[in-house]
Order: sequence, then structure tokens, then C-alpha cells
Amino acid sequence: MSRLNFGADHHGTAIQERASRNLTLFAVAFAFALLASFVWQGSAYAAAVDSSAAQRTAQQLLGRLGGSLDGATAGTPVLVYSSESGRPEYYIVPLERGGRTRGLAGVSVDGRSWQWYTDTYSKSRFPSVSRGQAKARLGAEPRMVSAPDNKLYWTTASGSGALLSADDATKIRTRVQVQAAGNTARDSRLGKYADADANDPLSSSGSGGGLTTQATLPVAKDLTMPHDYQVTSYFCGPAALQMLFDHYNPAIGSQYDIAKVSNAKDWGSWSGAYADDLVRTARFSYLSSAVQDATLVGFKERALGYGALSNFWSDGGTADPDYATRYTDLKQLIAGGHPVLVLTWYDSKHVVGHFRIVKGYDDSTGEFIVHDPWYSAPYYGPNVHFQQTFFVDNLWTKFSRWGVTMSPWKVGVSAPASVAAGSTVTVSATVRYVGPHPMEGRAPVRNSQATLSVPSGFRVSTSTVSLPSITQSGTTQVVSWEVTTPANFSGAAAMHVVAKGQYDGASTSYGDYTDWVGGTGSRTMQVTFSSGENDPATLGFSPTSLTSAPNEWRTVRATYSDLDGAADLRSVLLLANGGVSGTKALYASYSQATNLLYLRNAANTAWLGGVRPGTATVLDNGYSRLDVAKTVVTASGSTLTVDWAVSESPLSSGNLLNVYLQAEDFGGAITPWVKHGTWLVNRPPAAGVVPDAGQVGVTGLPTAIRSTYSDPDGIADLEGAQLLLNTQLAGSGAVWLRYDAPQRNLYLRNGDNSGWLGPVTPGGTAKLDNGRAILDGKATSVSVASGVLTVRWGVTFKQSFSGRTYNLYSVAADQGTSASALPWLWKGAYSVSATPVPQAHTPALARTVPGQSFTHIEKYFDADGASSIARADLLVASTTSPTGGVFVRYEANTNKLYLRDSANTRWLGGITPGTRTTVTNSGVTLNALGTQISGSGGTLTVRWALSYKPLLSGRTYNVYAQAQDAFALQSGWKRVGRLIVNRPPKIGALSPKSTSSAAGALVTFTTTYTDGDGVSNLSRVWYIVNNQPGASRGMLLRYDVGTNRVWMRKADLSGWVGGRTPGSAIKVSTGYGSLDFGRTSVSRSGEQLTVRWAVTFASGMKNRTLYQYMSANDVTGAQTGAVTMGTWRVR
Repeated sequence: MSRLNFGADHHGTAIQERASRNLTLFAVAFAFALLASFVWQGSAYAAAVDSSAAQRTAQQLLGRLGGSLDGATAGTPVLVYSSESGRPEYYIVPLERGGRTRGLAGVSVDGRSWQWYTDTYSKSRFPSVSRGQAKARLGAEPRMVSAPDNKLYWTTASGSGALLSADDATKIRTRVQVQAAGNTARDSRLGKYADADANDPLSSSGSGGGLTTQATLPVAKDLTMPHDYQVTSYFCGPAALQMLFDHYNPAIGSQYDIAKVSNAKDWGSWSGAYADDLVRTARFSYLSSAVQDATLVGFKERALGYGALSNFWSDGGTADPDYATRYTDLKQLIAGGHPVLVLTWYDSKHVVGHFRIVKGYDDSTGEFIVHDPWYSAPYYGPNVHFQQTFFVDNLWTKFSRWGVTMSPWKVGVSAPASVAAGSTVTVSATVRYVGPHPMEGRAPVRNSQATLSVPSGFRVSTSTVSLPSITQSGTTQVVSWEVTTPANFSGAAAMHVVAKGQYDGASTSYGDYTDWVGGTGSRTMQVTFSSGENDPATLGFSPTSLTSAPNEWRTVRATYSDLDGAADLRSVLLLANGGVSGTKALYASYSQATNLLYLRNAANTAWLGGVRPGTATVLDNGYSRLDVAKTVVTASGSTLTVDWAVSESPLSSGNLLNVYLQAEDFGGAITPWVKHGTWLVNRPPAAGVVPDAGQVGVTGLPTAIRSTYSDPDGIADLEGAQLLLNTQLAGSGAVWLRYDAPQRNLYLRNGDNSGWLGPVTPGGTAKLDNGRAILDGKATSVSVASGVLTVRWGVTFKQSFSGRTYNLYSVAADQGTSASALPWLWKGAYSVSATPVPQAHTPALARTVPGQSFTHIEKYFDADGASSIARADLLVASTTSPTGGVFVRYEANTNKLYLRDSANTRWLGGITPGTRTTVTNSGVTLNALGTQISGSGGTLTVRWALSYKPLLSGRTYNVYAQAQDAFALQSGWKRVGRLIVNRPPKIGALSPKSTSSAAGALVTFTTTYTDGDGVSNLSRVWYIVNNQPGASRGMLLRYDVGTNRVWMRKADLSGWVGGRTPGSAIKVSTGYGSLDFGRTSVSRSGEQLTVRWAVTFASGMKNRTLYQYMSANDVTGAQTGAVTMGTWRVR
């Protein structure tokens, strides 16, 4: 047989081969070094770092999570560099809520994928020492590094100089004690399994271990198990073992004892324990003594070792048959109830190794859940969530993906529940050497046997029987014994079975060793005996319904009787437990024969005490206590009364215990256990934070209000959760919500506070309405995470409840909470308000001229009343951006008017309406005297007195309005009208005028037009020669400024001809005249447009008295109308 030995320091590993007792140590040797500086090579690193992508990735991760991270947001990522290579390794992104860091997430340097996250972080922020503090201490721009001691430091960007702890600004040093990893070398091995015979074929289909096939794997599984931190920097191996020992019980109380057995120590060139010594520690039994302490012979808490089974998933790389199933095997083990101790790299730098416990997985989020014994950032402590690929194919690549499972043998004992004294019965045991897939067929044992222990006076044929079928992991055997009870025995009798087998192994620190591995089981039989005399009886227990807090002393009275007289009672007993079992119970006895009081130990294996009543002694079994000094026994006639002074520990809290009494007389007659009452041991629940306190609910819109609740006895102990919104702690006039946890029903208090409406179910379609609010079942959800129940109340408030700030009161109730004494707690304030809205603007479409006063009349409405409007805004601009527009504001609380500066950088003014004051910017003047404020009902009316300046002239603007109420609810901008600011066009001069010309003669008329907003503001200009402006049979000429086109109206007014640019070689005629485009010209100068019309009148216009007219329009639609300029006669 070739045995492979392998080991690990507190994070690093040492790997060795061993054959025929010759030990050759290869692989990793760890040397203590003093790190004076870091050598940076970041410039050679090709991968791009992306902080923004890292933050987005962390936020996307949060979007899939809830629980304690519900509502958290991704903070500013911190890039962590390797102290060895100087390369960036990963980002740490703080997960923040409520101004605190609630957890951390690791993200790859390119920001594209998350690697791990934690939802518990012990400090208020990460990093505790900010970048600014680090820069101040170091005197240069800092960067964060992960040193080989697996702690985070700030150092300068050059990597030289001082190192500042990222957790403590007072800890600054110039050197760090580290452990440096050397090269690794390995010999070929016979077989891949550390504890299997290479010449013995391994079964692929063992029978034990809670085998779960891939087809039946649940989507997620998280084993509930204790967590322990390593007590020194190199105790990660002992701490990981302690978690497994605590999980399977009995717990090993001292991590130092585990370290003594596993030989975790400073080896000189490295520190920690070998992995094969950890496996050997799991098998440690009373046959062995600890290598560091010869007086430690077996663990004090248990005599037998566990069955420990290890495996490599990439022995020899990807060619290993188990490599392809490395993910599913790990999940199968967890789904079968087997946490796995693994040896990994501590982080992605791959510098030092680390032992961890894999206890859960969730395929919906793609993660493994790990208990990490390490005690400082970046990842540490319970329930560290690793992205599956990052964990398996990055961190777990240490030492060929080695892992180990360990647990005691399963021993199930069967025996009759009740037998008669003097009878013979069969007691059997099913023994299983646990071997989950792929660990079946491992760790062979010899000399397997099972031993039955019975109480004194019981007879058993052969106490110890062999187990020939128990040879290796995954094997099972059933054995039985014939047990004869004593003829005069009455009471409970425990049948206890110890099953074990001898394992022969070897490890680095022990060489060859032999230990017993196995497990235990027990079953209690009730043996009854009757003497034929008057039997004893139990009469009663007072109070019959008892409630107490943990560790609260209570005196309870139990009465027992015997018709042969109280003196005939030999012993009387009190039992408080969930059922008739003395294990982990209050199980007390008074022996009248000896006048002594006893308390049964928690394991129900022995009596504690034997103390006379009245003695100053307290008996304690960890689950209950008996105060002997205050326990009083009295006898009268046939009745014996015991006033038991007792208390229950926190371990019993949250449980409703049954109280049983039993009595035995001197003839051996014994009563059955009779239930006479109940005892509720309870720690009160607590109403936690209301995360939405301080928010504002909008009437008519669905609103979610979250409230949290917890119970130290477990969420299952919660009976109900309530939330009340009112100005005082009263149901009248309130919105009062209740959740019934056992029934999963929701209720809403009715309007007159006389009863409850409902129920409705969370997620259901039904709604409840009390006139002040609607509780929507579909919008309400209930969730539990990390021991906290969160109710997300889906509420729609009505107008009758609007316009006020209310107190939030919350309370939790459990089965031990009296409805009349609910501890309501104030949890903050919550406001309900209607959103204000802008209404009509008068006029809807208006014009104004620069320099003239113009009044905008705007109405703002709030269903809570005009006095609820805190702010009213008006914006005159092309869009809702105030830059370059006119933005005015009225602050109702201070009765002040403000004008935004034209660059939209600050507010001007703060003037009072009705006073002779103004405030101005480059585009407008706000006149306080002309601005009026009035309110009526829910409407606030503001008459804004504004005078626009020429800078804004010549354009059409949108008019927007918005309002904000006292609770900061805003309507948002709403377009309510349009405004044209414009200087109208004017008619200039005409030449020649008031004279005549011959028909057929060419005449050039020169016309001028002006616009204060510039020639480009002109749209069209006209020149007309006719007896009236709109008559036919005349000459009507038009110039379009924007298109630079000249037109001539047809004589019958049916259309236009021309449409060419001035100077075009073309003439057009209407029968009453013609226009020569080639001689027609247009010129512009500042605000003046000049058109020279080259026309010829036809004979049809001879001998008529004609008038000369001019007209102009601008782009805003302003018109001069036809202006008479003179007369003309055609000869």
C-alpha cells in the first residue's frame, strides 16, 4: 500500500509522498521574510482595468440578491494589487446601504465578472482607512495591496516606502512579516486516493451516505452549521475541523486541543498543519495521544474518531476521471448533507493556501457558499459567496482539487417503546459507515464491532457482536441482542449502542497509527411494574399554564398521592419537555427514601446532585436549573407536595413544553408519565427597522412600506407582525396593518377601529379598503433572510389620509406575547401627500413686446389645499432647460420671489410680492409690485408680472409650470401655454409716389421695410397698386424673405406667378402689368429691407385712379396691414 501525505500551513501547503515508512518532503516550504518594499510590474500587465464596469457588475449582482443586502447599492470600487507582482488582481466593491458598508464584492480587474461577495461586514465602511486618509499619512497617491499575510495595506504607487493598514490608520510600518511560497515538486503515485488501497478495486456504487444523483440535485442547498474563526493566523485547519465537529456533535470545545492533535505549529520554515494530519485528527480516538500533548488521549468530548474520506478531482490534471464531475460531485455531497473541507488558494494571487468549508450552493445565482475561518477582509467569516467557476477553477486548483468529508457512523437503535418488568425483548441496531458519492469504498476498517450497554440489573446475552460487513465506507449491517429486564424494575431504561472499527493509517506527524472510528446511538424503553398494592398517582401541577423568560426562576407546585399514605411514595418526578424524553429537558426527581433532590443531565445518562432540600445549591444541566435551597417538600395524609424552584435556559426558549409528573412507591409500582400542564419558555420578538421611514407616500399611487421583525427564538416562533401609521399610538384614524405569520394572512383595521378587514393573502388578487388606505395583497410580499422577516406592505393611500406626517409604530408578537401588552415601538415618521399639479395658464397663447409689462396668470393645484404648495415655478423657454430662458420661482414658506440668472447658475432676488422691487437678468425683469399671489381651496394663483428684454424678442416660447409641496413632492414640468415675444415690422419709405407713368413704360419703385428684431425676422413684404388692397385687376407684388423669391399675383387673384430670385432673366405678366425680375433687386442693411420693383403697367390700367399700398409680416405672424403710401395714374 502506498499512502500519500499532504499538508498545509495556515494558508500555504506542503505536499509529500510517503512509501514504506520513508518520508520525503516535497512541494511548498514557507519561509518567514521581512518585506521591506514591493517590486511593481504593473506596466507590463496587459489586462485593462475598468472601475465603472466593476461597479456596474456589482450593482447587477445586487439586483439578483435580497435578504440583508436588499436595497444596497454598489459603492466606489477599490483596485487591489498583488504585493508580489505589482499587478492589479481584483476590485473590492463595498455594498452600501444607509450610510454603512453592509458587505463586500470581489470583481475581476476588467470589471466583467463577480468572483465573490459577503453580506456581513463588521465595520461601518470599507476601507476603514479611506484613500484620502492614506494619502495624508503616506504623503503620496496610494494604492491598495494584498500582502502575503493576507491583509490589505495602503502603500505608495511606486510600491516603496511605508505600509499603512487598511483597517487602522494608527498602524503604519516599513516592513511586514510574510510567508513566501517556494516551488512544488511531486512524484508519481500508486492510485489517486489518500486513504484507499491501490490494489483494491473501488466500488462505484456504495450504499450509504445520502447519495444524491445529478438528476435529483436541488437548485440550491445551504447546510445549517456553526462557524468558528481561527484563533491564530495559522489555525485555519483546526478551525475548519472545529466547524465540522460542532456540526456533527459532540462539539470539541477547544480549538487549541484540535491544534495539539493536528500538530499545527511554527515549523520554522512555515506555520500551520499538514492536511493528512487534519484527516488523522478527525479519526483521533482514545487509542491515541496528541503529538503536542501526551496527556490528551482522545478528545475529552468523545472517545471515537470520525470516518474521514478524501478525494482528488484533478489528480494528474484534466485527465482525472473525476475532473469532469468536479462541480456536480461537490453539489451532490452538499445536497446529501455533507459539508466538504477543501484546500484552496487563499485568493487569486495563488501565493498561499487556505482551508475552508464548502457548505452550500445556489445554481440560480451561480455560487458556492463557504464558511471561511479567516478573520479580516477581503473575504472572511461565515457564508462567503463565491462565483462557482472562480471558486472551482481558480481557488480550488490548489493541490489537485483535494477535499475531505467526515462524520461519525450512523447508528440507529430499535427497541419496544414499553415492556413489562421481567420480560425478554429484542434490541437491534442498524450501523452504517457513511460513504457518500464519490467517497464510497474508501478508508477500509477491520475488527468492526457493536457493543450494547444496558442499565444495571438488565441481562444481555453478548454485549459485543462483530460487524463483518462493515469493511469500508458505504457499507451497512444490522445486528440485534436479546435483553431481559429485571423483575422488580420500573421506569425508563436506555439502550446505548457503540459501533466502531479499527482504521490503520499514516500521516506526517504520527507515522503509522491505529484508531477506532465509529458512532453511537440509543433508544429508551419504558419498563412497567405493578406490586398489586394501592398504586401511586399524580394529582396536579400549578399553574397549569406557565410562561417565563429564559433563566427566570419560577416556583411550581406538583402534588402526588398514595392511598397507602404519602410515606409509601419512594420517589416523585417532574419532567418538562416537548415529549416524554429526559434528553435536554428539565427532569427532576425527589427521593423520599433518601430525602435527596436530583436533576438529570442533558444527555439523560446520569443524575446530577443528590442534595437535601434547603441546601444552598443550584443544579444545572445546561437546559434547566433546580434551586435546591428554595425547593420545599411537604407531606399530609396521602398527599406529597413539592414546590419546585426551577428555571429553563435560553436553549429551551421558543418552545412550548409539556409538564409531566410521575410517582413510584416502595412496592415498585410506578405511574405512567401524566401530562398536567404546559410551560412556554419565550424570549420576546422584536420589531426591527422600517427602511422606508422618512419617505413620502403619494395618494392614489401604489406605495411599498417595508418593516422588519426578528425573534431570538427563531422566525418560526413569530405569530404576527403589525405596522401602524398615525399621529399618536391609537387605532382611531390610523392605517393599521397586520400580518398573521402562521396563517400567512394580511389584515387592515377598519375605519371606525372596531374590527379587522380581511384576510387577504400576500401575492393574492384581493384588496382591503378602510376609507383611508387600500391594502393590496398582490403588491404585498413577505420574505425571510438571515433570521429577519420583512413585510413589504403594498398600500395605496387615499386623499382623506393625505397632507400630514405620521408616526410609524411597529410591533411583533409570538405565542408568548399577550395581546394586551404588545411592546409598540416608534420607528420614525412617514408622510402622505397628494402631488401638486400645474393647471391652466392665461392666456394660453399670448404676445408681448419687449419693454412692456406682461402678466402670466398660472394656477397650481394641490388636493391637500393651496397652503400645502411650498413652491411654484414658471419657465418660459424652448425646452425644459432653463438656460437662456426665463425661470421664476415663488417660495410660499418665505413669501419670496426669485429669478434664475440667464446662465442657470444661481438664483437672483428673494423679493416680496407687492413691494416696489424688481430683479432682472439679461432677458427679463421680474416686478414684485405687479406680481400677485392668491389662494382658494386647493388652488394657488400666481400672477407673474414680467417685462421681457429685446434679447429674447423675435421668438415663440413654450410656457412650463411645476409645483412642489411641503413634503418635496414635485409635479415635474408641464407645458401650459405659449408666448411670442416680438417687435412688429414697420413700413418705411416709397419712391416714386403720387405721380404717373405711361402705359408700357418701365418704372422702378423703391420700397423699404424695417423690423426691430432684424431683417431675418421679416417673413413677407408686399407692394400693391390698385384702387383697393384686395381688389382684382391691379398689380400685387410679394417678396418672400426666407426663400428670396419674388411673386406677382394674377389679375383675377386666382394664383401667383414668378417665384424666382431677384435678378433672374425673366419677366412675368398678368394682363394689367408685368414684372421684370432681371431689373428687380433686394438689399438688406441692419433692420431695413429695401426692394426695388421693376414694373410696366398695361393699357388696361390707363385712366384709372390707383392707390399705392405697402404691407409686411414677420415670422411670428405679426402684420402691419396694408398702409396707403400715395396715388398713381397710368396715362
